[in-house]
Amino acid sequence: MRLIAIEEHFNLPEIETAPEQGGRINPAGDLLYDLDDGRLASMDAAGIDVQVLSSSTTSVQYFEPARSVELARKANDHLAAAIARHPDRFYGFATLPTPDPAAAVVELERVVRDYHFKGAMPTRPGQFSTPTTVTSSRRSHSPSRRPDGDGTSTPACIPSDSSCRVCSTGSRVCI
Repeated sequence: MRLIAIEEHFNLPEIETAPEQGGRINPAGDLLYDLDDGRLASMDAAGIDVQVLSSSTTSVQYFEPARSVELARKANDHLAAAIARHPDRFYGFATLPTPDPAAAVVELERVVRDYHFKGAMPTRPGQFSTPTTVTSSRRSHSPSRRPDGDGTSTPACIPSDSSCRVCSTGSRVCI
């Protein structure tokens, strides 16, 4: 049986040390930047086969909308490169620019389509303003599910109210 660790964090120095973060530095520090040998060695030592990676709590939701969009894309591209280097060890949850809900939908669609990310898990409740339906250029839908184009949808685990719980679909979103 494979052991899969969910909600394992990473970050980019550019996000972590940005002036907008107000000096908040994650105590895990450089450990969050390592998506190669050090992290893999730690996983092996703990008996973890796969990590589902998402950005840390000092992520992009605290930035102005345009900056949030830019940094979310950088974080997702960075994570996708790590997944490509270690496809049997890492899966990804998208970093979403939640200050811009429409851009968050577009980014979620992009990373699931292009990088096969497993969904998203924002780190702060109430990140999307009401109503929770946003319109992209192609469709209107709730950001809590990402349409796959084949009549199904991928759970995104995006809260639309004041609480964020584990996705009700369980491991389907993570494996």
